[in-house]
Amino acid sequence: MGAAYAVAVIETLYRLSNGLNQTEIALLSSVFFICYALLEIPTGGFADTFGHKTSVFWGLVIHAFAPLIVAINPIFPIFLTGSVLGRKWNRTPIGSVFFTDPRHITASGQE
Repeated sequence: MGAAYAVAVIETLYRLSNGLNQTEIALLSSVFFICYALLEIPTGGFADTFGHKTSVFWGLVIHAFAPLIVAINPIFPIFLTGSVLGRKWNRTPIGSVFFTDPRHITASGQE
Protein backbone atom coordinates (compact mmCIF):
# COMPACT_ATOMS: atom_id res chain seq x y z
CA MET A 1 0.00 0.00 0.00
CA GLY A 2 2.93 2.34 0.65
CA ALA A 3 3.98 2.26 -3.00
CA ALA A 4 0.51 3.38 -4.06
CA TYR A 5 0.76 6.41 -1.79
CA ALA A 6 4.20 7.24 -3.17
CA VAL A 7 2.86 7.07 -6.73
CA ALA A 8 -0.08 9.31 -5.78
CA VAL A 9 2.28 11.92 -4.32
CA ILE A 10 4.53 11.84 -7.38
CA GLU A 11 1.51 12.00 -9.69
CA THR A 12 0.14 15.03 -7.82
CA LEU A 13 3.50 16.80 -7.95
CA TYR A 14 3.77 16.04 -11.68
CA ARG A 15 0.32 17.50 -12.29
CA LEU A 16 1.11 20.60 -10.21
CA SER A 17 4.37 21.11 -12.10
CA ASN A 18 2.43 21.03 -15.38
CA GLY A 19 0.16 23.90 -14.37
CA LEU A 20 -2.86 22.11 -12.95
CA ASN A 21 -4.35 23.59 -9.81
CA GLN A 22 -5.66 21.62 -6.85
CA THR A 23 -9.27 21.89 -8.04
CA GLU A 24 -8.39 20.31 -11.40
CA ILE A 25 -6.44 17.55 -9.67
CA ALA A 26 -9.45 16.83 -7.43
CA LEU A 27 -11.68 16.77 -10.51
CA LEU A 28 -9.39 14.18 -12.11
CA SER A 29 -9.73 12.03 -9.00
CA SER A 30 -13.50 12.40 -9.14
CA VAL A 31 -13.50 11.34 -12.80
CA PHE A 32 -11.45 8.29 -11.83
CA PHE A 33 -13.99 7.14 -9.24
CA ILE A 34 -16.97 7.90 -11.47
CA CYS A 35 -15.43 5.88 -14.31
CA TYR A 36 -14.58 3.11 -11.87
CA ALA A 37 -18.21 2.87 -10.78
CA LEU A 38 -19.85 3.30 -14.19
CA LEU A 39 -17.60 0.86 -16.03
CA GLU A 40 -17.79 -1.91 -13.44
CA ILE A 41 -20.64 -3.84 -15.08
CA PRO A 42 -19.80 -3.19 -18.77
CA THR A 43 -16.20 -4.36 -18.34
CA GLY A 44 -17.42 -7.49 -16.59
CA GLY A 45 -19.85 -8.10 -19.44
CA PHE A 46 -17.03 -7.67 -21.94
CA ALA A 47 -14.99 -10.24 -20.03
CA ASP A 48 -17.85 -12.71 -19.94
CA THR A 49 -18.54 -12.25 -23.64
CA PHE A 50 -15.00 -12.34 -25.02
CA GLY A 51 -13.12 -14.13 -22.25
CA HIS A 52 -11.11 -13.00 -19.29
CA LYS A 53 -7.71 -13.16 -20.99
CA THR A 54 -8.94 -11.12 -23.95
CA SER A 55 -10.48 -8.57 -21.60
CA VAL A 56 -7.31 -8.21 -19.55
CA PHE A 57 -5.19 -7.96 -22.71
CA TRP A 58 -7.26 -5.17 -24.26
CA GLY A 59 -7.61 -3.46 -20.89
CA LEU A 60 -3.85 -3.33 -20.55
CA VAL A 61 -3.42 -2.12 -24.14
CA ILE A 62 -5.86 0.75 -23.55
CA HIS A 63 -4.34 1.40 -20.12
CA ALA A 64 -0.86 1.69 -21.69
CA PHE A 65 -1.95 4.62 -23.88
CA ALA A 66 -2.98 6.83 -20.95
CA PRO A 67 0.52 7.84 -19.79
CA LEU A 68 1.68 8.21 -23.40
CA ILE A 69 -1.13 10.64 -24.16
CA VAL A 70 -0.38 12.67 -21.03
CA ALA A 71 3.37 12.72 -21.74
CA ILE A 72 2.84 14.10 -25.25
CA ASN A 73 0.77 17.12 -24.22
CA PRO A 74 0.30 17.59 -20.44
CA ILE A 75 -2.68 19.97 -20.29
CA PHE A 76 -5.92 19.54 -18.35
CA PRO A 77 -8.11 18.06 -21.15
CA ILE A 78 -5.36 15.55 -21.94
CA PHE A 79 -4.98 14.66 -18.25
CA LEU A 80 -8.75 14.12 -18.20
CA THR A 81 -8.58 11.81 -21.24
CA GLY A 82 -5.72 9.91 -19.66
CA SER A 83 -7.68 9.58 -16.43
CA VAL A 84 -10.62 8.04 -18.27
CA LEU A 85 -8.53 5.72 -20.44
CA GLY A 86 -6.15 4.61 -17.75
CA ARG A 87 -8.53 3.72 -15.00
CA LYS A 88 -11.16 1.12 -15.57
CA TRP A 89 -10.80 -0.67 -18.86
CA ASN A 90 -10.00 -4.15 -17.69
CA ARG A 91 -12.17 -6.89 -16.28
CA THR A 92 -13.32 -6.76 -12.69
CA PRO A 93 -15.10 -9.44 -10.68
CA ILE A 94 -18.22 -7.50 -9.68
CA GLY A 95 -19.32 -6.71 -13.24
CA SER A 96 -18.76 -10.31 -14.22
CA VAL A 97 -21.34 -11.49 -11.67
CA PHE A 98 -24.20 -9.80 -13.52
CA PHE A 99 -23.38 -11.38 -16.87
CA THR A 100 -22.49 -14.91 -15.77
CA ASP A 101 -25.16 -17.53 -16.42
CA PRO A 102 -25.41 -19.47 -13.14
CA ARG A 103 -26.29 -22.69 -15.00
CA HIS A 104 -22.69 -22.84 -16.30
CA ILE A 105 -21.05 -22.78 -12.88
CA THR A 106 -20.09 -26.14 -11.40
CA ALA A 107 -19.99 -27.13 -7.73
CA SER A 108 -16.36 -26.01 -7.53
CA GLY A 109 -17.35 -22.52 -8.70
CA GLN A 110 -15.63 -22.84 -12.08
CA GLU A 111 -17.37 -22.35 -15.40
